[in-house]
Amino acid sequence: MNHAPLLRASLLLLGSAAPRAAQALALLAPGLALAQGQKLNGPLPTPGSGDVLSVQVSTDGARAVYRAVHFLPGGDSVRALTSAPLGGGSPVVLNTPLHDVLDFALAPAGGLVVYRAEHDSPSATELYSAPVDGSSASVRLNAPLGAGGEVSEFRISPDGSRVVFLANQASGQPLQLFGAPTDGSSAAVELDGALTPAFALNPGVPRFLLAGNTHVLFLVDALADDRRELFSAPLDGSAPPIQLTGPIFSSPEQYMAQHSFEFRVSADGARVVYRSDELVPPRDELLSVPT
Repeated sequence: MNHAPLLRASLLLLGSAAPRAAQALALLAPGLALAQGQKLNGPLPTPGSGDVLSVQVSTDGARAVYRAVHFLPGGDSVRALTSAPLGGGSPVVLNTPLHDVLDFALAPAGGLVVYRAEHDSPSATELYSAPVDGSSASVRLNAPLGAGGEVSEFRISPDGSRVVFLANQASGQPLQLFGAPTDGSSAAVELDGALTPAFALNPGVPRFLLAGNTHVLFLVDALADDRRELFSAPLDGSAPPIQLTGPIFSSPEQYMAQHSFEFRVSADGARVVYRSDELVPPRDELLSVPT
């Protein structure tokens, strides 16, 4: 009989009371020897200087994808992206040659991982994808960036086919919104058209959201009056953005911390919910429009 689930449940109930936990162990599973976990990652440098930093499990449950510190000849270190079979086997590095991976996300379908890294240029943070099993090389998803250019945020569509990302083309350039296939099969397209996105000012507020597999929602100061309106655009760039709302708040000052802007999309992607004082300024109310 496998006592591990019962043991874990008992420890959770007992909390931090160590003596009681020890008594419970003796009562529930006398002589129980817990199996040692199976190591999945490859060799790491000295403990404390080479660690596994973050991990996700592929949607098919077959592999773990993780970032870990690797040392290069000469003593420099990078955070490499690696994949390992959950059943045991040889790990494979996904970003070769080795370069620094800042973050990553697994596509919900298609067996791909999307990640930000300084790969083709040490002065630009760009967006890449690779098969989680390492069966082919990674591909760059954004157009080449100039010095200081950066992909700063990305989101993958629920079906895993496309990724939307914010990027500035070079240092000092404004952020723009782009979309691309996650497999890199065609070039990235700009989604905000002639508009310059005016993203949320408050920490923790999403700067853009996906509405299902078809549209992206984002804020724009279309009237250049320091207020924000909500816009929608197709993920494939097949049509220009359309305006969904008037100014979310009646005065520019209300976009600051005391009037934190929020918007959320329904599970089916059909409607967006947002806080606004557009009905009776300055009273914030909850409103909704189709996406």
